[in-house]
Amino acid sequence: MSSNNSWWWIVGLVLSLILIGGFWGCRGCGPQEETGVKPESRKAPLTKDDYIKKAELYYLAGDYEEAVSVLEEAVKLDPKDAYLHLELGRVYEDMGKDTESINAYIQAIKLDPSLKNISVPEVENEELWMEKE
Repeated sequence: MSSNNSWWWIVGLVLSLILIGGFWGCRGCGPQEETGVKPESRKAPLTKDDYIKKAELYYLAGDYEEAVSVLEEAVKLDPKDAYLHLELGRVYEDMGKDTESINAYIQAIKLDPSLKNISVPEVENEELWMEKE
């Protein structure tokens, strides 16, 4: 009978240690203290490359409007990056927005004349492209 009591005593001790360890090990697991700073505002700002990756994901998902929005944010960070304007032009082209597409391509070519050989969209109003050159 005494061996049975000692077994329960050991189980009780182990359970107590687990509970105490859980309390000690979980400091900070509960609700965070209010500091006045929201967690999302502590994140580092997105870089141009972050925007490009996000735009690519939106584009691949078929959400062209979001891809354009994200690329425009990237352009705000680096307005002289011809690649960004080129990508913006391609998204606009896939959206069927010829005027916006052409304007983006022209901006890309102005920033990097070596892009002059890029293929441009087949547009319904060819004079639009000719006016811009």
